Amino acid sequence: MRYPKILSVFFTFVLALTGITVAQAAPAEAASVTQVPGAGASVPAKAATALATTQANAGVVANQKNTGFVIAAGKQSITSGERVTFSVRNFTNAGKARTGKVQLQYYRSGKWQTAKTLTLKDGRTSHTRAVKNSLQWRYRYPATGAVTKTVTVTVKGSVLRSTTSATKKTNISLTASRTSRLATQSSKLTAKYYRAGKLQKKGNLYLQYKSGSRWITVSTMKINSKGVATTTVKPAVNRTYRVVNSNRKVVSPARKVTLKSGFTITPNKTSTTKGKGVRFTAEYYANGKPRTGKVQLQFHKNGKWNTRKTLTLKNGKVAYTTKPSTTLKWRFYHPGLKKGTKSVKVSVKPQLTLATSKTKLTSGASAKLTVKMTRNGTNVKSEAVSLQTQENGKWTTLQSVTVKKGTASVTVKPTATTKYRVLAKGNVKSAVRTVQVTNGGNNTPANGKAFWVNTSVGLNLRTGAGTNFATIGSQLQYGEKVTTISSEAIKNGSLTWVNIRTSDGRVGWVADMYLSATDPTTGKNKSFTITGSGYGHGIGMSQYGAYEMARQGNNVTKILTYYYTGTTVSSQTIPAGLRDVKIQVLGPETFGFNSSYGDKFTTRTLTFADTSGGLNATWRLRGSDNSFVSANGSQHLPASYKLRITVSGTDVKSEVLAANNQVLATLTDSMVRVYPSATGVVTVPGANGRYNNGSLEISVISKVLNVSNKLKLNTEYLYGIAEMPSSWGSNGGGAALEAQAIAARTYALNTARTSAAAIAKCNCNLVDDIRHQNFTGWRKQGEGTNQQWGNIWKDAVDRTVNSATSGQVVKHNGAYISTYYFSSSGGKTANSQDVWAATLPYLKAKDDKYSLNAPGNSKKSWTKTITQATARKAFPSLPDVDKLEVTAKYSSGQVKTMRATSSDGKTQTLTKKADQWRSTFGTDAAWFTSIK
Repeated sequence: MRYPKILSVFFTFVLALTGITVAQAAPAEAASVTQVPGAGASVPAKAATALATTQANAGVVANQKNTGFVIAAGKQSITSGERVTFSVRNFTNAGKARTGKVQLQYYRSGKWQTAKTLTLKDGRTSHTRAVKNSLQWRYRYPATGAVTKTVTVTVKGSVLRSTTSATKKTNISLTASRTSRLATQSSKLTAKYYRAGKLQKKGNLYLQYKSGSRWITVSTMKINSKGVATTTVKPAVNRTYRVVNSNRKVVSPARKVTLKSGFTITPNKTSTTKGKGVRFTAEYYANGKPRTGKVQLQFHKNGKWNTRKTLTLKNGKVAYTTKPSTTLKWRFYHPGLKKGTKSVKVSVKPQLTLATSKTKLTSGASAKLTVKMTRNGTNVKSEAVSLQTQENGKWTTLQSVTVKKGTASVTVKPTATTKYRVLAKGNVKSAVRTVQVTNGGNNTPANGKAFWVNTSVGLNLRTGAGTNFATIGSQLQYGEKVTTISSEAIKNGSLTWVNIRTSDGRVGWVADMYLSATDPTTGKNKSFTITGSGYGHGIGMSQYGAYEMARQGNNVTKILTYYYTGTTVSSQTIPAGLRDVKIQVLGPETFGFNSSYGDKFTTRTLTFADTSGGLNATWRLRGSDNSFVSANGSQHLPASYKLRITVSGTDVKSEVLAANNQVLATLTDSMVRVYPSATGVVTVPGANGRYNNGSLEISVISKVLNVSNKLKLNTEYLYGIAEMPSSWGSNGGGAALEAQAIAARTYALNTARTSAAAIAKCNCNLVDDIRHQNFTGWRKQGEGTNQQWGNIWKDAVDRTVNSATSGQVVKHNGAYISTYYFSSSGGKTANSQDVWAATLPYLKAKDDKYSLNAPGNSKKSWTKTITQATARKAFPSLPDVDKLEVTAKYSSGQVKTMRATSSDGKTQTLTKKADQWRSTFGTDAAWFTSIK
C-alpha cells in the first residue's frame, strides 16, 4: 500500500454502526514523535506474574526435587511459530540454589548458539519464545561450563538438525597450492585429519600417487601441533595424489597435479564499443615448459586470417591491446610450429547517437536533430529508427526516421521544453537530448514573477513536470500566491508545467493553465493563522496520554479502561477463523475507499535478505498443488536469488532469478506462496513494509497483482503494527506499548473480514494501511541496531499474550469494541458523536492532561495558515472572508460552530462535526485556541 503513515490524511469513512458517512477512516493516527536510535534502551523485564505462569506451565521442572541442572520444555511437538516455555533448575547436590546467569541454547549449523541469557532466581528461571524449526535445546551454566541434557522440540514438517551430524565425521581433507604448473614449479600439498569430528594434532599421514589401478605410498607427512601436515611435490609427469591414515581406512579426496600444456587465447572482453581497446592474452605450454618464438595475433576477414601484430613469447605468455573497428573472430598463431589457438569472437556494439543544433529555443523556433548509426562498427546502409519524446514519464514515438549511409536528420519545432531520443531495433537507444523552450505555453512566466492559483478545486504541487510525479504537501488553494523560480516551461502531454515557489517555501511544478496573473480574490484579509493543539480525530485512546499515564505508574488495564469508558480488559481465545489472518500488502482497493489506496502493478521483483541485512537466509516457493519449486537442485533458495512475479491472464507467472537475473526456474499458477526461513526477510517493491513472519500469498485480482501476508493475528500481526514509537518502552512507557498492542488486537478482531466471499475480494482479512492499521511487518519488528527497538515492541506484545491462541482484549458488555486511538489531544478527548456520527457508550470525552504533559509531544501547540480561498470555500455564501471566529465548542474543547464576516459586513455561521472542521481547514486537529 502507498500510505505508510497517517499524517494529515483525510478521507471518507463509513461508520459501520450507523451507515453515516463521516470524515476519518483510521482507528488511529501515528504518534508524531521521532524515535531516537542508539538511546541505550533496555528491554523491560516480564512481570512476575507472567514468570510464575510460565513456570507453572513447565511444572516438570518446578515440582521436582531441588537438585541437579535440569531443563524442561512445556511442549515438545508443535506447529511452526507456536510458543514454547523452556524452564530450568540449577541446584547443587546438597540442594543449594545456584546463582548467576544461564544461557538457553539451540543447535544449528553444526554448533550450539545462544538464544537468550537469563538470570537465575532461587535456582530457577524460564523463557518463552516462538519456535519455527525442529531443534535441540539445552541450558548452559557459563560459571562452570556445565550443560543440561538436551530436549528436542519437533515442528511439524521441519527436519531436525542433529547435534551428532557434525561430531561423528572422520575424514582427511587435502588441498594443493597448484593443480596446474610449470615443470620448474612445485605444488604444496596440505592435509588435515579429523577423527570423530576432532582435528588431530599429532601422528602421521601417508602420501600416495596413482599408478595404473594401484596407489603407491611415496612419503610420510607428519601432523604438526596445529593439526596440519604438508609436503611438496614436483612430479615430472601428471600425477594424482591422495592421503591416507596409518591403517589406510581413512582416505582423502584425490587431487590432480598436472603440467601446463596447450595454446590458449583470452580476451578481457568479448563485446566492445568501436574505438575502445580489447586486450588479448596468449599462453603456450608443452608438458610444463613454456614455448618460445614468435606468435601472431590474427583476425578473420574476407575469408582468410590476417595478421594484426607479431609478438615474442616470454615465459610462454604474450599480450597485446588493439581497438577492433568491427565484429571479427581473433586467434593467436605460431608460424614456426604451425599451431593456432581456438578463435574467439569479439563483437562491436551498435552505436546510435543523437545531436541537436540548438539546446535552447524561443517559442516558435526550430532545431535540427542529427542521427548517426553504426552496426558491427560500420555505417548502416539503410535502417528505420524511431524518434521519441517523453510524455508523462513514458517514451512515445514522434515519427519514423530512415538512416542512410549511417546518418539522417530531422527538424523539430517544440512548443515547450522537450526530451528526445532515438530507438532502433534490438533496443538500441541513443542518449537523451533536451531542447529547452523559453516563453512557451499559455502562461510561461519570466523568472521571479508572481501568480495566483485560479482554481477552486485545489492545485497539486508536484516534484516534476507531469501528473505522474508525486505531490508535495497539501494542495494549493484558490487565491494562493506563488512565485516562478525559472523561466523554463516543460510540455508533458496536453499540459505545460512551470517551476514555482509557494508562500510557505515549498518548491515544485504546477500546470500553468491553473495560474492567473492577477489575484482572483477580493477579501481584505488574504489569509488567517489558526493556533491549535493536538493531532488526530480525538476519539478513544490518546497515545501520548497513554505514554504519560504509563510514566506515572499506571498499568495497562488502568490506561485502557480510562480512555474506553465502562470497559473491561480480559483474556480472549482468538476465534479459529481468525487465528491465521491475511493482510493485503499490495493489490486493488476492495473496502469501499478511494481507489487511490489501491495498487495497479502487473509485475514486481521480490528481493530477500536475512534479519541482519545480509544474505544468510533462504526461502521457498510453492504452487497451489503444495509442491515446492527447486532451483539448482534445492528447494531452499538462497537470499541472493530474486523472484519476479508477473500477471499472466488470471495466473501469476513467478520466475526465480539468480543474482545476474538469469531465470533458474518458472512457476505459473493461480496462487503462489513464498516462505522465508526463520531469519529471512522479503521486500515487495511498492508495499508498506518488509516481511519475515508467515508466508506471502500472491494471486491476480482485477487484472493486477495481489500480495497478502498470512500470519498469526495474536502475535505476528501485532509485531508488525507501527502505530506507536517503540522507544517509549525504554523511557517508562512500557504499559503504553501494551495498551497499544491490546487496542490493535481488539480493533483487528472487531474489523477483520470473516466471510469467504468478503475475503475472496482481496484474499485478505485486513489491509496494511490507515483503512485498518499501519502494518509494516519486519520493518517494525526488526527496528533499530540488532533489533533494539523492535525487541522492545515485541516484548510488549508478548506481555499481552496468554497463550498461542489467546490474548488480552477490550470489551464492553461482553463484546469487542472499536478501539479507536489517535496521537494527542488539546487537553480532553472527544465524544464519538461530536466527531463523527454514532453515539458509542465507551467513547466518551475524558480529561487528557496527560497528553499535554507527555515528553516529546510536538503537537502540544501548532499553527496553520489558511488562505482566503480556503476561507471562502468554507463559507460559500460570502463574497470574501474578512474575519473568522469560533462561537461554540464541544465538551472536548474542539471547534463546533464558526462565524465568518465579509468585508461588507455580511456574516455566515456554520455548525459541523469536529472532524469536518479539521478536514475543512486541513489542520492537525480541531482543538483551535485562536484565529488571527
